[in-house]
Amino acid sequence: VNSAQFWNNWFQGVIRGNFASGTYPQRRAYVSLTDGQNRMHAMNPYDQYEVSIPLETAGDCLEELGHAMYGPYALYSGTRTPFLTRFVKGEDGYLSNTNGGPRMYMNLEDFVLYSTGRRNAAFQGIMNLFRTSSNCKARLHWGKAGWIEHGQCFNGAKEYPNSWCDFGCAAQELDPTRKFEAVADFWQFGATKAGRDYDLLTPEGYRACCSPEGFKHAHCQCVERAPCT
Repeated sequence: VNSAQFWNNWFQGVIRGNFASGTYPQRRAYVSLTDGQNRMHAMNPYDQYEVSIPLETAGDCLEELGHAMYGPYALYSGTRTPFLTRFVKGEDGYLSNTNGGPRMYMNLEDFVLYSTGRRNAAFQGIMNLFRTSSNCKARLHWGKAGWIEHGQCFNGAKEYPNSWCDFGCAAQELDPTRKFEAVADFWQFGATKAGRDYDLLTPEGYRACCSPEGFKHAHCQCVERAPCT
């Protein structure tokens, strides 16, 4: 069965018992699946994606998404399950998705890739909209799918303008020998001071633009990585 609507309705029926409609005060809890529901994924594997969108533009993002989903491109055809939405307040963790303010998270799953062996173009179109639209400005979840296709030219200083170089300073201070250096090439932390360029992952760069409190924002400027192709 290739009908997106069929599988969407089927999945909603399976998980309906996990939810109760209503408006509730803030809770210190989370929704979880039963063991039986989790075992079902042994026979229908999927890739799970999640993005976060600034709360102030979330409405415009969803409006644009709706036009793309149900307009001429019919991107809804790449989905099989309802998207899960959550709202998270801002925090100051250097690489927190909500560094800079509250965000709306959208969790979506690609079931088509593994059941057909083919790239799910419509689903990836949704992800591309999230990542490239000025209404969405979506950040990728650090621990979920999407980085290979939608994070190849990731620009940390652009996506985390208030904290990217703070993390670079922390990396140099806590791991000067780069024992935990990642394979991905986007962990680049460049800065300028008085017209001179520095790499924060060097002793010289750290001395010029870092302190134990983080990046010296008043004296140095965090710069974006060079464009990639």
